[in-house]
Amino acid sequence: MRARGREELARSLEQKGFAAAVAREAVEGLEREGWLDDPAAARSVVRMRGGRYGRARIERELLGRGFSEEIAAEALSEIDPDGEERALSRLFARLQRSGAGLSPDTRRRRTWSALTRRGFPAAAISAKMKNWLGDAGDHKVPRLNGEGSGDRKVPRQNGEEEEP
Repeated sequence: MRARGREELARSLEQKGFAAAVAREAVEGLEREGWLDDPAAARSVVRMRGGRYGRARIERELLGRGFSEEIAAEALSEIDPDGEERALSRLFARLQRSGAGLSPDTRRRRTWSALTRRGFPAAAISAKMKNWLGDAGDHKVPRLNGEGSGDRKVPRQNGEEEEP
C-alpha cells in the first residue's frame, strides 16, 4: 500500500462514490489520529521515484497528487544530486543500447525526448549527449555496470561498421 496525501485520498474517495463532505470528514479523522501525514507521503514518493525519474517529473507528480508547493519543495530537497545523475546515466545507457541500429539523428531525438519526459534537466541531458555522441555518430554502446564502453558495434552514418 502506498502512502497518500490528504488531497489525493479525498479525491480517490470522491471518485469511488463518497460525497465530498464525507470524504473530507474521513480524511480529517485520519489526520487527527495520526494515520495521514502529507510530508511523509511526499517523501515516500520522492524515494520511490528518485532512482528512475528526474526532479521535474517528480515535482509534477507531487503537485498532481495534491501536495502543496511547500511540502513538495521540502520532499524534493531530499533528492541526492548524485543519485539523479546516476539515474540519468543508467537510463541514457539503456536508451543508447536500445537505439543502436537507428540513425544518429533519430537516436538523438528519441533519447532527448525520453529523458526530458522523465524529468531530467536539459543541461544534464545535453552534456551527456555531447560527451557520448560527438560528431562522428559512431561509438560503442555504454554498459550499465560501468565497466568499459561495451562491445557491440554501432554503425556509422554511411552504414559501415567499425571494428572495436
